Amino acid sequence: MDEDIAKKRFAIISMVRLGSAALVLIGLLRINKVIDWIPEMLGFLSLAFGLAVFFFIPVVLVRRWRTPPEDVSKQ
Repeated sequence: MDEDIAKKRFAIISMVRLGSAALVLIGLLRINKVIDWIPEMLGFLSLAFGLAVFFFIPVVLVRRWRTPPEDVSKQ
């Protein structure tokens, strides 16, 4: 695999995790009534969606971008 592609994919996975961590933080701040500029229900949704994205989307991306194993029977 080309090194530039690997760097781009790593950056995408890192940005997905960073963005979802921000969603979790916003959700927690709203649930704990530190911020009041979003509805409380949106805080709960932000927390749940952020946790789901943080744990599942990077795994899906890694599986999708995985290099297929070489077929040793063709050698």
